[in-house]
Amino acid sequence: RVEVIGQELRQLAEGAQPLLEEAARIIDVAAHAYEIYLKQPDPFERRKLIDIFVSRVVISRDSVLSNLREPFLTLSKVARRAG
Repeated sequence: RVEVIGQELRQLAEGAQPLLEEAARIIDVAAHAYEIYLKQPDPFERRKLIDIFVSRVVISRDSVLSNLREPFLTLSKVARRAG
């Protein structure tokens, strides 16, 4: 029984590796989004980058509102809770 549990834990760990790598890439993109944005020479490319992060942007006279897309919405909530 212990061997079976050990084998199942190893399989879970191996299966989680691609998910952890994807999460690390997402966090890296989020952390460097502004620098990536500035490096885009073409306004169309900048817009495509923004579309990755937000689904809607509303600009009024004195504010900008946006709806973050997943997984960036969840990252934002976690960051706010972390302080």
